[in-house]
Amino acid sequence: MAAIAPGTRVVVVGCGRVQPDDLARLGLDVWACDPDPQTVQTIRAASSALDPARVTQATPTALGYPDTFGAWAALDLGAARDGPEALAEATRTVALGGWIWVSHPAGTDALMALELPVGVVPAEAPRDHDDGGTVIVRRVDDSVVG
Repeated sequence: MAAIAPGTRVVVVGCGRVQPDDLARLGLDVWACDPDPQTVQTIRAASSALDPARVTQATPTALGYPDTFGAWAALDLGAARDGPEALAEATRTVALGGWIWVSHPAGTDALMALELPVGVVPAEAPRDHDDGGTVIVRRVDDSVVG
């Protein structure tokens, strides 16, 4: 997160697990979505640092955001039924050079099984933690599938 300048436009996909309010407090220009309407309502009501209009209902494979939405995205694959398609869609929304923080409740085994979209490379090794695993990937090429 230290490499992401305040004011950078970011998107949180699956905001039930990744709290967008915390990112907004860091000075990031945060947008968020989740496929569950109840989660969207809960995040809108609980957020003190995020504009409620920026929290929308969307599936991870059809975000509805324009290309190169931001320099960073958080993707919770626990909310996605189709991990490769969700990762391709998140990649589409991230600007060239941008990062995608990917989490999965099944841990690093599930992350290691992911097929990365064209134009995306791992930026660090996957890590396990108490509620799953995470890995950061980076968009390095404009020939993104999606």
